[in-house]
Amino acid sequence: MNLLALIQLHENLQRQMPPVGRTPQDLEGDEQIRFIVDMSYALEDEIHEMTNAVGWKPWATDRRVDAEEMRGELIDQLHFWLNLWMTTFPPGTHPAEMAATLERDYIKKNLRNAKRQEEGYDGVTGKCPQCKRDWLDILRKTITTTNPTTAFENLDVICVCGRALTTEEKQWLKSRLSAV
Repeated sequence: MNLLALIQLHENLQRQMPPVGRTPQDLEGDEQIRFIVDMSYALEDEIHEMTNAVGWKPWATDRRVDAEEMRGELIDQLHFWLNLWMTTFPPGTHPAEMAATLERDYIKKNLRNAKRQEEGYDGVTGKCPQCKRDWLDILRKTITTTNPTTAFENLDVICVCGRALTTEEKQWLKSRLSAV
């Protein structure tokens, strides 16, 4: 089964679930927010259930990994994860577009993570000390100029959380943007 077939199968199942005849991308406003929160909690719960398949307690002698039980819990997680993924699209979005977007975004992030590892990624540099968001992700979404390295040279750069970047942080960003 490929990614498109998986999303189509999942969408068909979701049309049978309450609210019947609708999919996660059909939800709006408070209903969508509640659904996202519910699916996030359900996903988190399935992650906890998966840890029960592993003898993880350092104070106990159990060191088992029940792969079959883990796979079952991972499938449950995928169900809730797909629900969340579908909420990021407008109503009527074809499953092929959802699958293509997932593939494109995953490959992009995979390449970025590989580059981070090559550069000695520490998980802290390039992130806002206040909200922990990655500044490059934020800037890529907001800079639309043809020359992003000069877009904020004479501006106050403010993270989405409201914290202004220091001169040193802006210099780091400038060096990273010119390398992208």
